[in-house]
Amino acid sequence: MRIHEEADQRNPSHRLVCESCRVSSRISGAWKLIERPEAPVPIAPSDEFVAKVVGAVGRDRRTAARERVLLAAAAALLFSFFAGLAHEQASQPRTSPEDTYAAAVTPSALDGFIPN
Repeated sequence: MRIHEEADQRNPSHRLVCESCRVSSRISGAWKLIERPEAPVPIAPSDEFVAKVVGAVGRDRRTAARERVLLAAAAALLFSFFAGLAHEQASQPRTSPEDTYAAAVTPSALDGFIPN
């Protein structure tokens, strides 16, 4: 969109011919029509409202702290479980590849209970 000289933009006959000057003129006119918003009236909160907000913030902080403690306890339990499981597996003797293959090939004792 090409903007012309200011004298051309003010000329009404030029704005009828030139689309870019017409758009620019309409936009500037629209900005002039917009009313400025009034300054908001300050409202003093009541003591009851402030007390409720402070109480809600305190409850929210306690709830968040309780959730963090529970998550930390769950993480500690999982860590100790997996650490104990790894220790238990490390203390058992390793099976040889032949035994592992034989266990994979032999049918399970529970196969007789599974219907066809």
